[in-house]
Amino acid sequence: MLRERQEHILIGCADARDVAQFHSDAVRETREEYLGRGIDARFHAIRVPGAFVTDEVFADVRRIIHEAQADDGTPRIPFSVFVHIQSHGVVEGAPESKMRAYELTIADEPSLNCGMLNATKVGVQIETLLLERQPELSLRRGEKLRIRTEGDIRTLLREVYGHDGYFAGDWVKSIDDLRTHARGQRSRLERALEADPELRRVDISVTAGLQDYRHHRHLRTDADEVDAPFWDDLHARVHAAAERQQEQARRQSLRQSPLAGLIAMSRVEDSPRDLAAAHYARLNDCDWMSGANTVFTLAGSSYDAPHVPFGAYTITGLYYLLNHLNARDVMVLGRNASQTERMMGKVENDPLMSFILEACGGNLMPINTEELRG
Repeated sequence: MLRERQEHILIGCADARDVAQFHSDAVRETREEYLGRGIDARFHAIRVPGAFVTDEVFADVRRIIHEAQADDGTPRIPFSVFVHIQSHGVVEGAPESKMRAYELTIADEPSLNCGMLNATKVGVQIETLLLERQPELSLRRGEKLRIRTEGDIRTLLREVYGHDGYFAGDWVKSIDDLRTHARGQRSRLERALEADPELRRVDISVTAGLQDYRHHRHLRTDADEVDAPFWDDLHARVHAAAERQQEQARRQSLRQSPLAGLIAMSRVEDSPRDLAAAHYARLNDCDWMSGANTVFTLAGSSYDAPHVPFGAYTITGLYYLLNHLNARDVMVLGRNASQTERMMGKVENDPLMSFILEACGGNLMPINTEELRG
C-alpha cells in the first residue's frame, strides 16, 4: 500500500562523467527500496551545462510538477517534491557529506571542475562565429535577419529568446565560485517557486550540492537545512558502488571525452541515457561505451515542444560539445517516433541550435526508446 508520493528532480550538469552505470543502478535500487516502504519516489533529470536555474529550467521544473499531479492516481496520499541542484568539482581533503560552502576548498583541477567556469569565454566564441559567418536566421514570426553586428545578435536574442541584452557575459555568464554556485541557484529557484501562485501550496524542498568525480562523493552544501533521505541514501549507494566498480570509477575521474551527445527528455523512462549509449556502442563497435564519460547529455521537460526555443546554457552546451569536446554525433532520444520527431523539430526550429550544428559539423541521430527496446 502506498502511503506517500515523491517527485525528485535533479538539475545537474550535462557533463558526460555525471552518470556512470552505477548511478543508474543506484537510482533504480533506491526507488525499489523506497517503494517497499510504501513511498513511490519518481525521478527526473534536467541536464543543463553548469546546472544554472534559468527561466527555461524553471519552466521545466514547473511542467514536471504539473504533470506529476495530473498523473497522480492516488491524490489523497501525501505528495511532495524535491529539487536537487548539483554542480561538480574536485574538493580537497575529506569533508563531511553535509558542510557549509565556506568550509570547502576547491582544487585547481581544470579538467575535472565544471567547464562553465569559462562560460563567458565560450559565449564570446559563439558571438565571434556568428559575426564571422554572418548567417541569415529566422526571427519569431518567420522574418529573416542577417547577422552582421552585435546589435543584430541582440535583436535575435530579444525577438526569439526573450532576452534584452548581449549574449556573452549577459545571457551566458560564468560560474564565479563552485562552492557557492549550487547554493545560489537554489535560492534563485526558491524565489521563483514562492512567487508562482500555482506552486506555492505544493510541498517543495530544494537541496544544493557538489559532486566530486575524483573521490566519487556528493557533498550537500545546504548543510542540514533540508531533510532529503532519498537523496542521501541514493548517494550513499553510489559511493559504495564506486568503491566496488573500480573501472567505472576510474573513467569517471578522467578528463571529459564523450564519444557522442544526447538530447533527451527529463523523464528518465522516456530517454534512458544507458539505452542510448548502448545503441551508439553497437553502431560504432565500442562495447565498453556503457558507463561514465561516454555521452554528454542535454535534457529537459520541454524538449518535445517544437516551437519553444532552447535556453542559453543548452545552446552554449551544444557548441561546447562540438567545438571543445570534439564529438560530432548527437542522438535525439524520445519515448517513441512521434516524440523524437517533435524533438528534432525543436532543434531545427531554433535558429542558434541549428546554426551551431551546421557551422560546427554536428550530426543529429533520431532514435526512440520503443524501437531500441524492440
